[in-house]
Amino acid sequence: MSKFTQDGKYSAKATGEVVLGKSANKGTPFIEFYFEVTKGELQGQKVRYTGYFTDNTAERTIESMRTCGWRGDDLSAFRSGKLCGLDSQEVEVVVQMEKFTNDKGEEKEAPRVAWVNSGGGYLNVEARMGEDDALSFGAKFNHLLARKPAAPANGGEPPPF
Repeated sequence: MSKFTQDGKYSAKATGEVVLGKSANKGTPFIEFYFEVTKGELQGQKVRYTGYFTDNTAERTIESMRTCGWRGDDLSAFRSGKLCGLDSQEVEVVVQMEKFTNDKGEEKEAPRVAWVNSGGGYLNVEARMGEDDALSFGAKFNHLLARKPAAPANGGEPPPF
């Protein structure tokens, strides 16, 4: 079975257990779990995701969790170590090879998940409407939006971020 050796994008699903933790140096809270590649040459390979909860990163971490399928409203639910729905959606993970120095002073390289994106494939940018066409389109169909407001994705309250 092949291993990650270079940066890339992969279809994947969350798997295994979840760890809620705090970083050793600064005590920054984080959530950590693995993604398993679901398609292609690296199918079955696992790569670790770590999402931090700081003023600058918490919103992106929660967005990534929502993309994976989590619909909860209490992060402490992950104290059980269970995925709590993180494994309900196939996503696209952007994997980057990261260099680090281990405890023995040896330089190593390992894959890490840099981004979690919805798994819908690539956008058809070439078919994008021009501004005038988009305005006409909006004028023609916006009345339908006024009839029925959008429901939150989790079926209840909007996400807390």
